[in-house]
Amino acid sequence: MGKFNIKELEKKVFDLNKLEEKERKRNTSGRFNRFGAFFLDFNVERIITSIIVLIVWLIIYRNTGDYNTMINIEGLPINVQYITVVIIFIFTIFYNIILPLYIYEGQTIGKKAIGIKIVKANGEKATLINYVLRYLTLLVIEGNTYVVTFSGIAFFFINQYYDKASQLNGILTGVFALSALIAFFHKDRRAIHDFIGGTKVINIKVLEEKKTKTEELKTAE
Repeated sequence: MGKFNIKELEKKVFDLNKLEEKERKRNTSGRFNRFGAFFLDFNVERIITSIIVLIVWLIIYRNTGDYNTMINIEGLPINVQYITVVIIFIFTIFYNIILPLYIYEGQTIGKKAIGIKIVKANGEKATLINYVLRYLTLLVIEGNTYVVTFSGIAFFFINQYYDKASQLNGILTGVFALSALIAFFHKDRRAIHDFIGGTKVINIKVLEEKKTKTEELKTAE
């Protein structure tokens, strides 16, 4: 065992304190990290959703040779539209719940690219119930055709049976904008779906640096 050095120990404690402050500031200044990750995820979901619709469209029309129909969900037979929506919904559940829970540990593709992750509000690993509440809030309370991929599909059907669907979409867009503003100004960058889901989004790099310094401190003791 090496000679105990009180000055070295004090330096490590000081470095750890600096990292904690850095973590706080990084979360405070990381508002654009969240929006960047959201933008990436939104586009990934839209691309894969479009691919799903294209595959279904090709399967339906390849035998008829009728390729004049629009390549979107509206161009599909009504019974096939419902099946396609179910497939897309299953994909969004996988992307927003299964992927971060079981595969990327708190991350979607967008969050992994940016270097942030979802955890419980107390910093612990998020559970299934956290992800379910978080995503349901995003769909039901904040969901609109402009920024939530599945909501765009859902509102296509809602509009057929509910004549005030556009007004509802406007209200949800307002709620989403409010949620984004809350996340922008809140010290932990928590949106409405974070408060209901009991989660927050943290920066991985700072977390790893803090873990390393903590281990070094324990070793020095």
